[in-house]
Amino acid sequence: MFPKLLIFILVLLAGIFGHSYWSKAEVLRGEEASFHNPQSAIRNPQSAIRNPQSNRAGLLIREEVSFYDGASEEYYHRLDQDEFGKKLNLRWQLYWDRQWGERFSISLAPSIKGGALPDIEIYKGYLKLNWKTLRLELGRDNLWWGPGYHGALILSTNAPPFDLIKLDTSYRWFSFSLFLTKLEEDRKIPHPFLTGSRLKLDLPWGFNLGGSRVIMLGGEGRPGLKWADVWTILSGKNVEDAQDSAETNQLAAVDIAWRHEFKGHNFSHRPSLIEIYGEFGGEDEAGSFPIISGYILGLALVGSKTGFRIEQAGTCRQVSWSDFLPNWYGHHVYQTGYRYQGQIIGHHMDGAAKDLFIGLGRQLKENLYAGLELSEELHEDVNRPDERQREIITFFSYDTTRGQRLSVRHVYTGRTNAGHTKGNLTKENFIQFRIDYPVP
Repeated sequence: MFPKLLIFILVLLAGIFGHSYWSKAEVLRGEEASFHNPQSAIRNPQSAIRNPQSNRAGLLIREEVSFYDGASEEYYHRLDQDEFGKKLNLRWQLYWDRQWGERFSISLAPSIKGGALPDIEIYKGYLKLNWKTLRLELGRDNLWWGPGYHGALILSTNAPPFDLIKLDTSYRWFSFSLFLTKLEEDRKIPHPFLTGSRLKLDLPWGFNLGGSRVIMLGGEGRPGLKWADVWTILSGKNVEDAQDSAETNQLAAVDIAWRHEFKGHNFSHRPSLIEIYGEFGGEDEAGSFPIISGYILGLALVGSKTGFRIEQAGTCRQVSWSDFLPNWYGHHVYQTGYRYQGQIIGHHMDGAAKDLFIGLGRQLKENLYAGLELSEELHEDVNRPDERQREIITFFSYDTTRGQRLSVRHVYTGRTNAGHTKGNLTKENFIQFRIDYPVP
């Protein structure tokens, strides 16, 4: 363990105090990244690559050392989309983008995890072809649909990236997305297909309206669909027969968001941007209506140096006005559920759960940022004690004059009645040190 740590520290120092070719590159951030949550660069590191011109390549190198201490042998967190073992973990990642004109681009993100036998994988990698208003993507990538920040009902980045085909188009106030992927073999029904579409409308006065839908179908041992079955699926209904031989698993949601920017004013103690949003979803269908309800409600306030966000979400199956069953993200045919490589594809809280999230970010200095995130999840069960999970994330990042970003993140997770076992208390701590440096 000590030699690996020593090698990592030497490489880390070389990145910080390296030769003069480490330029002072601007790290691009979104509207809320610098204030509400500096972790946006963690969720999408490629946004930090400076690549303003066509026919140019952008490269971001990331080095990490992390420590995990908890009851489980392995630790998985939605922000990393990777598993970490107990004690010391080393990881190196490259994020490389190359664009040729306006028609063709390629992105590649290999990942190397340290060990006696280093684990090398392509974390992300895809080709993009652009023609007029159409964009075709082939490769491995994440999808996030909806306005939610802490989670999304239909598609989020909680699960690892898909190997997919994706088609996007947009024109003025209209945008449409369509994707197709094949899920893994290690599940109750191996290799089912997952396909989905999303429509988004940018309306006047800062309103956005969207609709998302996904369908899980097919798989080994399942019969092919008839043309009549295809029409039934497209019409929003389930395919039903005596043996459930053509049954599909469907989820759908609509979302609305309103965003307003206060322009032309210098608000030193007031928000310069406000966003209110909601997502409302259903799973499966009975009598042309979803039989399961899920929701996300959120509010974001962003100022010149401070940002705040609160978000409430819930998933449940309503049998009557007072009876709820834990069937969200589950299915009686596709019994592995709405998962990919063991992780929920939608909101990480899973089914029959409620989630409250509060996030606060602050720009302490011109190049120093801090963030605090608090969340509490309630996992309900009809026959066993409810499990309650509390998570606290603290985050600091510093941008050096050479263009690097140094960051540290600590995640504390505490569970009461863990595993729905009364009196079972568990605690987990995960701390991560990271350096990102773009290469011009």
